[in-house]
Amino acid sequence: MNKRTGIIIAIIILVFGGLIGISILQRQQEPKSTSSSAITVPALDAIETLSGKINYDNYNLAKIIPANDDSGNLPENIKGNSKARVVLYEYADYQCEHCAAMNPYLNEILSEYGDQVALVFRTYIMSYHTHGVITAAAANAAALQGYWAEMKDILFANQNEWYHATEAEMSDYLDQYFMTASDGKGDLEKFHADMQSDAVAQKIAFDMGLSEKADLQWTPSIYVEDKFISQKEVNGTYNDFMQAIRDEIDARLQATAK
Repeated sequence: MNKRTGIIIAIIILVFGGLIGISILQRQQEPKSTSSSAITVPALDAIETLSGKINYDNYNLAKIIPANDDSGNLPENIKGNSKARVVLYEYADYQCEHCAAMNPYLNEILSEYGDQVALVFRTYIMSYHTHGVITAAAANAAALQGYWAEMKDILFANQNEWYHATEAEMSDYLDQYFMTASDGKGDLEKFHADMQSDAVAQKIAFDMGLSEKADLQWTPSIYVEDKFISQKEVNGTYNDFMQAIRDEIDARLQATAK
């Protein structure tokens, strides 16, 4: 091998070695993934076991319930003014198709009445909904950063996208939804930790127990204060059902105006 050939080979080795070194350095400098693929939440039966340990006798379903030990020291999820003259209570499942369909109508009512009406959302998960617990955990974790209402709307609006998702896909979807709900300001690492926390599991269990106390037959179930508005009795379209809710709200507002 002549001198010129040796120099060329040496240059090739140096360049190749440098590329390997850069590649290794880049991998070392890459931020650790914050993917929620490793996130685990309790199974529904574990949530129900937690719920069964709570005494609900002293809780009034027609009142906003302050944060307490039974609720994991987490407050009610409320959209609107917590001091509103009339409060709606919705018992719903984030994976329930009828709940998703009704969500825009309820938002419309809240917009119409402004500070006079608020909505309290209590989770009631159907046993056949495989993503019921994880979506409830995601919504409550978002609530801890002040983004519950936004997360609720996004989960319902995109339900068709995630309804049949795999576990890995679900984790990615929830990350995307949370960052959208928080307009990019949310703490994703905290979101993951809160989803898996005992407090959030306890909050879901508390809601489930309140729902059982209400003896619900289906989701969504809507109460105007203490009055159950039955979809079957209305027996009409979503607009007919919403009008029945408006009528009851108007009656309550008129009564409290005296």
